[in-house]
Amino acid sequence: GVSGEYPPQIKIFDLADLGQTTVFSVRRTLSHFEFLTDDWSKLAALRGDRKFDLFTKGGQFATISLPIRCRNFVYNPPTADVILASEDFQLLRLNLELGQFVPSIHTCSQNGNTVSVSDVHQLIACGFEDGQLEFYDPRDKRSIAAIELQNEVTKTAFDKTGLKIAVGLSSGDVSLFDIRSSNPLLKYSHRNDTAINSLSFTTRLSTGDQMLLSSDNRGVRIYSIDADKGNFFTSFET
Repeated sequence: GVSGEYPPQIKIFDLADLGQTTVFSVRRTLSHFEFLTDDWSKLAALRGDRKFDLFTKGGQFATISLPIRCRNFVYNPPTADVILASEDFQLLRLNLELGQFVPSIHTCSQNGNTVSVSDVHQLIACGFEDGQLEFYDPRDKRSIAAIELQNEVTKTAFDKTGLKIAVGLSSGDVSLFDIRSSNPLLKYSHRNDTAINSLSFTTRLSTGDQMLLSSDNRGVRIYSIDADKGNFFTSFET
């Protein structure tokens, strides 16, 4: 899927057919959007005007007004919760099964930029404008650990085991942590002095090595992170 500036739209493409599948029009530029299913039958989008849109294949299904301005969200399928990083001292939780907000998760910082949840153990991680990275246990909805980083946290991502988390900063630096330690396993910089805007883990098909991909608005860097080692693989400009 792709979202753009003007006119505000979400376009969905089929790579197999190399064609556009559909397009959704939205009223304001999007802060973030995410597929809620493995296909594109359900999609959620966060707008900059405190609105949260839900889409089905037939088009826009519902628009929900948010009590606080939010910057990012993640969907947690086991609980059907949309977890939103807000500009207040809390993570909002919108339960899509109940169709209503449920008690928020209180945070130690405000202005959350990015939020992630592990598919394995459901641990929630949120990165903040002041450089804090906090972790939350969804069962008791409180902060259980925190790491203070030197710059604003702009992106986070758990790996498939749930034991590693990648953290991107506004300075263009990336750190890889084992969640059981506050010391990074790997650190590198994009050297562009621009914020990291995406992080993802993947597996190299030819060798089975686990790879970490990070990007800013100028390029992408890829590292091999097997055996807790970080070996530079390649980079390219976009």
